[in-house]
Amino acid sequence: MLLGLGLVNVLSSIPQFVNMASTLSESMKMLGLDGEFTNYAAARTWGVIAVVILLAGYAVTAWLSFRQLKRSRPAWWIPLVGFVITMSLVSACISVVMFSDPAFVAGMLSTPAG
Repeated sequence: MLLGLGLVNVLSSIPQFVNMASTLSESMKMLGLDGEFTNYAAARTWGVIAVVILLAGYAVTAWLSFRQLKRSRPAWWIPLVGFVITMSLVSACISVVMFSDPAFVAGMLSTPAG
């Protein structure tokens, strides 16, 4: 069940990472940040890297899970750990893009604290 949810997550996330510049522009609007996302080259590069990490993370997680199941050992925890590790790496990719964009950084710095 967890591997199925993971596959849905991976497949539904790919379009957002392939078009990360558009996704981050929409995010800036939703956050109410002034300016427009401009770091398209970094978004393209890191978006592809994020997709590769997602696919590799899922593949390794599935392989390790099936390997455990073949040995008749509990494998429920492997998709959870795989998700945490993979999403941590993907979040780092997104952070690199967000914090290398001047408009995003300026918007975050000018937002008054609630």
